[in-house]
Amino acid sequence: MKILVDTSTLYSAIAHEGRVHDILHLLIEKHNVILSDFIIEELKRNLQLKLSGTKRENALMDLEIFISHCSIITKDRYIHNLPVAKELISLKDSPVLACGMLDEIDYLLTSDKEFLNLKLKNIISPNDAWDILI
Repeated sequence: MKILVDTSTLYSAIAHEGRVHDILHLLIEKHNVILSDFIIEELKRNLQLKLSGTKRENALMDLEIFISHCSIITKDRYIHNLPVAKELISLKDSPVLACGMLDEIDYLLTSDKEFLNLKLKNIISPNDAWDILI
């Protein structure tokens, strides 16, 4: 299956050890994990702003390693979904939803309540991923 992982979930997995970290590593072993160019840039920006020193350096290195195990989708592939995504979710999150709306994406994995509140069948939380995908 193809699983798009959003910024909030990636941040949790990279910046903190724990269940989300473990889930993402299991997903990489069993599924095709997808990231978008937007998600990668947003995550790098968040890691730079929220972490400092060695923790930031280690997180950015871990991100590069994680990215090397993922497929990347660029904006030109999901831009046509942006108008609909902007109607469903906040402007800042619309690029993630637009990518998640691609036919090739089986699930959008997120910890973000705004996405989860949409109640779309292919948007799942890390806890749901544990039950459904692992």
